[in-house]
Amino acid sequence: MTLNQIITAALERLGRTTDSQQQDEWSAKFTRMVNDGIYDLATYLKLRRTDPLPVEAGEIDVDALPYRCLKVLGVEKAGVTLGFSRGSATAKLKVPAECEVSVEYRYIPNNLSSDTDVPGIPERLHWLLVSYVCAREYQSADENTQRRANLYFQEYQEGKAVARETYGEAETYAFINTGW
Repeated sequence: MTLNQIITAALERLGRTTDSQQQDEWSAKFTRMVNDGIYDLATYLKLRRTDPLPVEAGEIDVDALPYRCLKVLGVEKAGVTLGFSRGSATAKLKVPAECEVSVEYRYIPNNLSSDTDVPGIPERLHWLLVSYVCAREYQSADENTQRRANLYFQEYQEGKAVARETYGEAETYAFINTGW
């Protein structure tokens, strides 16, 4: 789903019209809510991905990754796991290589701003953002409609719980370079 499709679906679920005037009126507020929902999902699920990075002078620059890096989980070169340590700056890591390496990391997707932007979370989870926006909108409304927020928050939380079983960081660990 694109940002525009998420906003349109949220407006429909809230019982509002979806014409261009309504879209323009709610776009900025709902975009902030969508970005908050993406952040919440990414931190809860501990989303991870692997991207290539060049090694320069024995270091990789984590800021050069396409998404905001929360934690580097591993570095590999041609399928071989490499050790890494702190580099010369905050966003640099020392690695024992001088070529391109694959970096596995926990990430936060980039914020959405354009109508055609697609959330950087798994596509099957995009519908949760609609529930999140509806919950936040009802929560900020008058007292008579705030109870409706509970329904949407419950739907969102249940979707998150189911998603945790199939997405995010693995719950297994490996010991490397132990010398045993």
